[in-house]
Amino acid sequence: MEANTLEEKLLLYAKDGSCSHIQSLLQSRINQSSSLNINCRSRSKASLGWTPLHLACCSGHREAVQELLKAGADANLQNNMGDTPLHNAAFTGRKEIVLLLLRYDACSNIINGTAQIPKDVTEDDEIITMLEAAERRETRRWEEKLLEAAREGDISTLSKLLSREEPPDIHCRDSVGNTPLHCAAYRGQKQCIIKLLNSGASPSIKNTHDQTALDLTRSDELRLILAAYQVKDESSGVKKIEGPLWKSSRFLGWRSHWLVIEDGTLSWYPRKWLDAFEAHSSYSTRHCTQEELIIDANGCAEETVRNLSQALQAANASQQKLESEVSIFLSMVKNEENSALPAPLLLKANETSELSSETCAALHLCLELLSKQEEVSGTFHLSKLACISM
Repeated sequence: MEANTLEEKLLLYAKDGSCSHIQSLLQSRINQSSSLNINCRSRSKASLGWTPLHLACCSGHREAVQELLKAGADANLQNNMGDTPLHNAAFTGRKEIVLLLLRYDACSNIINGTAQIPKDVTEDDEIITMLEAAERRETRRWEEKLLEAAREGDISTLSKLLSREEPPDIHCRDSVGNTPLHCAAYRGQKQCIIKLLNSGASPSIKNTHDQTALDLTRSDELRLILAAYQVKDESSGVKKIEGPLWKSSRFLGWRSHWLVIEDGTLSWYPRKWLDAFEAHSSYSTRHCTQEELIIDANGCAEETVRNLSQALQAANASQQKLESEVSIFLSMVKNEENSALPAPLLLKANETSELSSETCAALHLCLELLSKQEEVSGTFHLSKLACISM
């Protein structure tokens, strides 16, 4: 068909850089004497999916590129490999064409089929510099659109910008340091304020005049909204702190605990995994507020003394059993007429029984003294905690 023929000619002329023929075809399109598609695509295996602009850029025909751009060729169309004309120009090192494409709003952030943007496909430092500058300009252009939408209360545009795959920075600033939230606040744009807050805008950020969005609004209703989010924002800034902590016990020595401080609550866990277990199954753990810390300190001391007391009772029972066995042994020896055991051995057995009894008595005394000292130490520890909390 005629249209296909014209398009095939346009592709060929673009590849060869035949500017006069391109102008002729484009003029016929302007005169509506043909239905030429300026963004037609090649069906050739070597350039499948390429538009005339792709071909002209890759071949380095600057004038042909300019004619196509002036006629409305799309500078951001991708071929079958995901490359835009800017990828082609950057890859082949066509500096003038790269600059020309950028002037016609070619996007410098489009990725191709190998996840590369135009800057990634070239090693030319000048081209890289141009593309990086274009990236910054493009980023700033989207930020200015966001600031403008917030100022004017254009909730539709604001929502679209924030819903983009790569949305502009919600905390971008204007010349005086105002964020979009500042702009919406001083213009009284309620819907935009709510949308920005729900999208993560921080009401605590200050402009160059040390003002937050709350400082710029005059509406009592908006003040309440911003104040509520500001409190939430400040409280969310307090991070959860957790980590191992060695806790000393007078009798049991140093023992490792997992300490968690979150939302003003101090929690102790024997091991780290209990923290996650508690979060998922409401496992009963000690959430130590100041009052619970006092209980924990008393409980720890009482438990230690109780354990030592039980151990002492076991030692006392063993001593009594030993004393009984020695007595039986001595009685058996005395009743034996022809005892072959020497006297020193019998004396040693008797001394062992007596020493065992004395040791047990000494342990009883130690338990009493240590119990009293633990009570004094616990009272001092609690007084220290009370002073710290004040």
